[in-house]
Amino acid sequence: MLEKKYLDQKKKYIVGVSGGCDSMALLDMLVKAHYHVVVAHVNYHKREDSDVDMHLVEQYAKQHRLIFECQEVTTYNKKNFQAQARDIRYQFYLDLLKKYQGYAVLLGHHHDDVLETIYMQKQTKRHHIYFGIKAKTLYQDAWVIRPLLQCRKTMLIDYCKKNGVPYHDDYTNFETYYYRDYVRNKIFNHMSEEEKDQLYQWALKKNQLYQLRQKEVEKLYAYCFHDGKLCIKNVAQTDLYDLYCMYIDQHTNLLFHQVDGHVIEEMVKQTLSPKPNITLSLPVNHVFIKEYDNVYVTKKTQEEDYAYIFETFVEFDCAYFHLRKEGSLNEGIPIQEDDFPICIRNYRPKDEIKTAGGTKKVNRLFIDKKIPMHQRKHWPILLNRHGEILLIPNIAKNEAYLAINAQLFVIQ
Repeated sequence: MLEKKYLDQKKKYIVGVSGGCDSMALLDMLVKAHYHVVVAHVNYHKREDSDVDMHLVEQYAKQHRLIFECQEVTTYNKKNFQAQARDIRYQFYLDLLKKYQGYAVLLGHHHDDVLETIYMQKQTKRHHIYFGIKAKTLYQDAWVIRPLLQCRKTMLIDYCKKNGVPYHDDYTNFETYYYRDYVRNKIFNHMSEEEKDQLYQWALKKNQLYQLRQKEVEKLYAYCFHDGKLCIKNVAQTDLYDLYCMYIDQHTNLLFHQVDGHVIEEMVKQTLSPKPNITLSLPVNHVFIKEYDNVYVTKKTQEEDYAYIFETFVEFDCAYFHLRKEGSLNEGIPIQEDDFPICIRNYRPKDEIKTAGGTKKVNRLFIDKKIPMHQRKHWPILLNRHGEILLIPNIAKNEAYLAINAQLFVIQ
């Protein structure tokens, strides 16, 4: 039953165990096969009998001399419970991987879960790059392995009964409040084995076509990917979706259950917008950024204003600029003593600078230079004691400070 090709006897694993037959069967198989495991249980206290699950898992761990870790949750925000529970659970697993220097998280998903997922994906009629559940995926640099995807639920129930493995059914799994439970209890309970197999075979063909398509996309990806960004200039609209899917898979810590089809479709929509600079919020504190012909995904950062005052020249370093006596021509000015104290700060909406071509709005200069929106917020601007802007490195200089004998350089 256990797909051992994904496992290694020399490595340590965090096993997510709810107390149901799926995860208890997985845990027992791992124990009998002598894998090094840490048992992880989350008690959400959403059912009056949730403590029964917790004590059952804890007792099994004690009986087999396994490390047992439990996280009890009592407060929730107003967001979708299932989504929040998943976030809590996965963060718990990540913390345990770090604590015990584990290799991967093992979960008890099985073939019935795969079929349910395929059905729900098909019903959404969205663009999906993969149908079903992968046996091995990456979550925030951590491997998540599901070694039971070839097992049917009935096989796991039989295993527990034959081997005397205790388990406790979550009665909410037999209700229909959540969509997956509805699919399980109202759709699949009335679906024949032949219909289920047809659904699975349909998904296999779709996934095979996806793999063939991936080879084409990989060539396009190699052509477009530079310095952590995708250059989408001249990329066909039909290629954008697959290109973004590959980018998310290879260069972010996001999973496709976090960035699902409709989010990627929105990324494509924003890419096709005539606006040159766009920021789109993504799940798990990430953002999609479009900067003219380049796009990328990054973690959100807290936007902060800054202002540094210098009474005299001193070499200085911070996250936004470096202050030096040497640099490139467009980064320096011939500073004078009566300019001090100087201030170096980030951009303000009404900023203007007197250039040889007249007074210019700084924001207009940013636009003309095609400076990405998020970079404008932190671009350093040097002002003298009177509040006049003297230098915007690599963009503009005050008309009175154009001499080539610069002594002060703001390196952006």
